Amino acid sequence: MTLDFLLSWLAVMFPLVFSPGPANITFAAAGANLGIRGSVPLLTGIDLVFFLKSLLVGFGFVAWLQHGFLLNLLQLAGALYLVYLAFSFFKPVQTDTDSPARGLGIWDGVLIQATNIKAWILVITMFSVFAPSQTVIPAMSVL
Repeated sequence: MTLDFLLSWLAVMFPLVFSPGPANITFAAAGANLGIRGSVPLLTGIDLVFFLKSLLVGFGFVAWLQHGFLLNLLQLAGALYLVYLAFSFFKPVQTDTDSPARGLGIWDGVLIQATNIKAWILVITMFSVFAPSQTVIPAMSVL
């Protein structure tokens, strides 16, 4: 790996990773409401799915994204889940000391990241631009 390659990878990927998306915004809100320790399950779910997405895209197992209907269905599911999460943030926090307020868990992170179109595009972009030219990855013709 050359320094030019690393710098070009950082120039492309850094803004994409840190730009606000559903996972980043949800994690920021969870961190503000629950603290670092309360947000760890959410972060675990988000990172687990991102790792699995990277494997799926890297090995070309996401050719199903070429079908416009399935991509639109994924976008709709993600939008509906974000609306659900937005309403759940507006619920009043329980003040009863016997039952603590429930934070977002691993499965919430899994759902957020699995339906996160920005993250799918980020991973596909990363592999399509920076994969070695001799590597043929069938799913890269998606974009």
